[in-house]
Amino acid sequence: MRPHLITRGDRFGAPVRNGADTRWMTEREIEQAYRARFENRRRGGKDLGDLYTVAVEALDAHEAWLVAVARPERTVDGAKRLTAEDAMEWAEAAESRYRARGFFVMNSVLHNQLAEVVGEVRPRPGLRSQIFTVENGNGIGVRVSTHDSGAVTLAIQLGSQCIAKTSDGTVWTDPEDVFASQLEAAAATLAALVEAQAAERGWPPTALGLGVGIEWDGPQPLQIFDSRPRDKPRDGAGSELSRYRPISASWLLDAEGRLAREHVIDLALDLLNQAGIRGVTYLLDK
Repeated sequence: MRPHLITRGDRFGAPVRNGADTRWMTEREIEQAYRARFENRRRGGKDLGDLYTVAVEALDAHEAWLVAVARPERTVDGAKRLTAEDAMEWAEAAESRYRARGFFVMNSVLHNQLAEVVGEVRPRPGLRSQIFTVENGNGIGVRVSTHDSGAVTLAIQLGSQCIAKTSDGTVWTDPEDVFASQLEAAAATLAALVEAQAAERGWPPTALGLGVGIEWDGPQPLQIFDSRPRDKPRDGAGSELSRYRPISASWLLDAEGRLAREHVIDLALDLLNQAGIRGVTYLLDK
């Protein structure tokens, strides 16, 4: 129960319906309702942190990885034990949302990865979840999961990317290299996954908590470039970060399961600004 405080005449309180009748909540009921609401938020924050930790534990952080988790701030209807078929329908809806969303990331490998999840990969069961894993010989790794609770997780390998194949061999980025185009693409991909979750489960307007970070345990600092991987500067000089601070944010889905464009841009800006990059470049309208 969420108390809604109003003023009626000389009275200030929280009305509550009881069948066809309406009565005023007592002070004790209002206290209990707010206590339950705050406890739900606290527990939701802990659950979000646990999701992030589990996602990180599944990775090999010898390359830089972006990890993103999103979870409804309150329990929503439609929670159920997911099957592989449920997860595949969700992934297909996410790929479709990415195409139709109005975002386009130039030369984004992430869209191809999402399409590969839809077309070729069957999920495996996890703990109250279904997990997709895509890996190929070009240093591209992606883990995407949908959870019975409505949460989604996304993990994307950023470092050690193949950027060219020449007669002299394959050219790779360094394990600690991160590029602006990858961060912008990640924001758009997470939006597609979340919107698909809402659409598949028929959610009402829903607030989501987000946790996003870059994980890297190598000896060198992260190098973050204002470019695409294939446009890495010849001198290899990017913004150095010894540690990337995890980002917390909230998104609000409307009644049609859509995010405001500003939510996605704001997340991309948070990801970029921490590295001293002023604004989005690759995240453009179609």
